Amino acid sequence: GLSSPRVVSRSVPEALTTTPQVKENPTMIVIRDQMFTLGEIFITPDAQAALLRTGHCPWEFLARHVRGDFGDIPPEDRQANIDALMDGARLMSSYRLNDSTIVWVITEAENADHQRESSTILLPENY
Repeated sequence: GLSSPRVVSRSVPEALTTTPQVKENPTMIVIRDQMFTLGEIFITPDAQAALLRTGHCPWEFLARHVRGDFGDIPPEDRQANIDALMDGARLMSSYRLNDSTIVWVITEAENADHQRESSTILLPENY
């Protein structure tokens, strides 16, 4: 099952190899109509703070992302995501919080075994 996102304190590429700094919450989340897998889920401290500040839940955006609602992205990025569903490339979504802060959700490209290893919730400045 899915658990709470892990908070990481480094930039995204480094974050994917770090040990989580918080314990997982054993809450099970079921997302219907998934178009791809999320892999292990990370969230940067800045993104976590923005979600807490605005009362948003990380799963709100992860659920939209994994169902193919990629949020506020240009048509060429939307097409790149559609192509990525077929060719295994990276997927990216962009959402606006209720205070106009932008959060991104990025799911890494498939590995050699055709598995997506991780997804990260971050602010654009964390990229």
